[in-house]
Amino acid sequence: MPLVDIPISCSSANNLEFHKYSFDEIKAVTCDFSDNFKLGEDDYGNLFRGEIRQTTVAVKILKENDFQFWRDFQSQIDIFKDIGHPYLIRIVGAYSERDCIIYKYMSNGSLADHLSCTDASPPLPFYVRFRIAAEVGVALQYLHSLGPDPIVHDDLKPQNILLDENYECKISDFGFSDLLPKDLHSESELKGTISCMDPEYLTNAEYSIKSDV
Repeated sequence: MPLVDIPISCSSANNLEFHKYSFDEIKAVTCDFSDNFKLGEDDYGNLFRGEIRQTTVAVKILKENDFQFWRDFQSQIDIFKDIGHPYLIRIVGAYSERDCIIYKYMSNGSLADHLSCTDASPPLPFYVRFRIAAEVGVALQYLHSLGPDPIVHDDLKPQNILLDENYECKISDFGFSDLLPKDLHSESELKGTISCMDPEYLTNAEYSIKSDV
């Protein structure tokens, strides 16, 4: 049996059920954004756990004080929901008027959690690490090959590499940089995590598929 058996390409048509929720529904599934349901936060917003139709989901509420920077949210969501690949996070819903995205919940957290052995979890075996690295590469190849405009992640890091119940890679937050005005990508307004950035991006503030690689 080969060490890694990974599909290199995948059709963008995923036939996944996608639903536009009301804000009252979002509040209900997260118990009014209770701290007990909060999974964490990042540069883009806060993440909550919820239950929808007996399915556990992760609800990301984009930061309210960043609303003036977000543009064409609904059109971007229409693109996200039609992107299907086994190593990209599944988007199952959205609430466009409040800039909210709903993902399928990943039970094994992020790659960052396992690399730092959060909650005393055991280190990942080598073959699992190797497979995850290969899966990330395949997912990036898929995003970069989309036409006519490839999707650049622009903030790929262990925290954005989620793991399902089988420790299979699911990349999250892909394409978020496309929601930001391009003039924000200046030397004084770099987007992403400094420690994970392409050195050339730090120098010229221009990102491309090569920056992801």
